[in-house]
Amino acid sequence: MPKDITTLPPDKLLEEIPSTTETWFIENMAMFDGDHWMDAAGWVGPQLDEKDPGASQMMADIKRAFVSKNVVREIVSRHVAGVLGNDPIWKVTADMLEDADPPAEPAEGEEPEELTPSPLEVEAEEIIRAWWDGNQGLVAGEEALSSPLTVVKSAVERALLTDRGPLRLFIPSKFLTEVSSTGATDEEGTARETAVIETSEPGETLKKIFLLGPEADQAMVGLDNNSMTQFGIYLIDADDPDTAEIEGVGHTGEIVFVDEESMTHIRIIETDYDPEGEFDEIKIEMSGKLTMFEIQVPRLVSDSVRQLQKQLNMILTMMGRNVVQAGFLERILLNAQLPGVTQLNEVTGEEDFIPDDFEIGPGSTAFIQGVTYQDADGNEHISDPKVVYRDPVETKTFIQSREEIYKQILEEAKQSHILTVAEANLSGKSRIESRFDYEASLEDTQHQVEQALTWVFETVLKMVGIFSGSPEMFDSLNVSVQTELNLGRPGPDEVKMVIDKVDAKLQSRRAGMSELGTKDVESEEAQIEKEQLQSTQDRFTSLASAIQRTRGEFDAGNPDLDEDEGDEE
Repeated sequence: MPKDITTLPPDKLLEEIPSTTETWFIENMAMFDGDHWMDAAGWVGPQLDEKDPGASQMMADIKRAFVSKNVVREIVSRHVAGVLGNDPIWKVTADMLEDADPPAEPAEGEEPEELTPSPLEVEAEEIIRAWWDGNQGLVAGEEALSSPLTVVKSAVERALLTDRGPLRLFIPSKFLTEVSSTGATDEEGTARETAVIETSEPGETLKKIFLLGPEADQAMVGLDNNSMTQFGIYLIDADDPDTAEIEGVGHTGEIVFVDEESMTHIRIIETDYDPEGEFDEIKIEMSGKLTMFEIQVPRLVSDSVRQLQKQLNMILTMMGRNVVQAGFLERILLNAQLPGVTQLNEVTGEEDFIPDDFEIGPGSTAFIQGVTYQDADGNEHISDPKVVYRDPVETKTFIQSREEIYKQILEEAKQSHILTVAEANLSGKSRIESRFDYEASLEDTQHQVEQALTWVFETVLKMVGIFSGSPEMFDSLNVSVQTELNLGRPGPDEVKMVIDKVDAKLQSRRAGMSELGTKDVESEEAQIEKEQLQSTQDRFTSLASAIQRTRGEFDAGNPDLDEDEGDEE
């Protein structure tokens, strides 16, 4: 934690949250949410100079016809599904005591003895499962509670858009009780009030712990290079009562840090917070853990992706405009006299031409004649009128451009494997390589997600212990988390490659099944064995029936058999 972080007022704390006003940050969030127009910043096609009188009308017409395809959201959602498309697996284990004997090595040919979980491990597993399966989460900006998994997914989405996806564990203000603190007093010497939670049973405490997914511009987790300890900042708009009410907090934010004694401090940042004055601060022993975490991954929506997305929107908009032109062809009349009459102009004394309405469309009949003109000798002639139609651009131009831009976006996101061989113009082997690139691109995110989930589960257990009156209840436990990548349905070439490796004994059947997308390999193996056993039983039943049928025919007498016996005699 920087030495002065506790001395910063709210406006300076807000400045510590990075990348909230830069163009890329604003546009990435807007595109993901579906706003690709972005007050004309999303249009990269031709436009008039701002000083031109017709500029505003032109942009209004373009906006009305603007078409977008949200590929930014598509690639982000696919990346998240690749990491969290399958439910994470976790295991709670106890620390081995220093004087404890390690488990005995199994004899040759025997399976290692499976350790029986302790009652404490079982209780911790049940607590985590109950909390994970409940609606103990809230995504910033949403009004309905969600599962913690949904919150973690939203944090990964924000990290892929902005490099950072903050998470925050908190207890809503309605579960807090105002009590007098022992050390803090106001200017008059009166004991100040602070908010704490009453102790309760673990099951009841669990219902009071929520996981919040703040916006990327509301929170951050930083590192103090001097002490190599982390700190967290969370700030919401103090002028937005809906935000405070939805998120269940009675203040505008907090800073979280760990002191030299590994005690966790949660300092409340109220609207009148003065770092040099009085403030509420909770100090608890949480084994050096913060109540905040930040998922940090390389930004998936890069400048190139954003530029390609704008190009794609322009192509789609122009294609829509081209369809309009194809249905309502532009026509040009050459040397044609519009229908009408000539009338004497009483002012000038000359004849003026007064055009009539020119009706066109289904069921109408129109007559067009050439205009009258005089040659150099004064002779009048009638020109030969012509009607010229302006054909629209072939849709093939837009379709090919659209497909190429879309392909380039997928390549930037390492997701070109989802294209068919024909679409990507790749061989089967190249498509397999693209799939490997996609898997590699998920691994950084996978590692961060596993760290985040480990923090979530271990911190929830710590909070349950603290607010159940037994702070050290789960201190001897560790939670390990594993996520299984979901790479989607493999293609025929990939399936054949895996089958060949299994047949050649280069890969186990279980690993092959997992690589081909089988989610529950153990259950699938059990089902295969069951079906194989049933098939064997069916074959034996069929054979037994054939033997029984033959025996019956023999006992009833078989003429052919009798003749054979007679020949032998």
